Amino acid sequence: MKKIVVLSLMLAVLVAFSGCNRNRSYVIFSSRAITTETALSENSFGVGEQINFAVLSPKGFKNPLIRIQIIKKSDKTNIMGYTIEQARDIEIDTAKNFFINSFYIYNTGGFYFRVFGHDDFEKPIVESEFWVDKQSL
Repeated sequence: MKKIVVLSLMLAVLVAFSGCNRNRSYVIFSSRAITTETALSENSFGVGEQINFAVLSPKGFKNPLIRIQIIKKSDKTNIMGYTIEQARDIEIDTAKNFFINSFYIYNTGGFYFRVFGHDDFEKPIVESEFWVDKQSL
């Protein structure tokens, strides 16, 4: 219960001080488990390091199945190319306006993180960027 209150409070503060659209979804990345002490977002991680994330959506989620897609950017083409590094489906609780999970990346480079509802694979609920460019400790 405390985790729900803390994440809801984080979402309210983030929306109130962001100056952005109040109905926009957000993602928070962290190398540590996401709690009240580790709620600050990171965007650079080590190879093989656990990357924890929380997706917060003020509107909530319509579909209990969410697709996570991690896309690796490529610098080896004239026009930026990409490859799908990971894609997986996660079942979430639609009564909550957030969910928390984690993944691992074993390659260096820049990555896009995208979240889709199973009812619309064309428009992501949220997307963000992160980098894997150092050795994990």
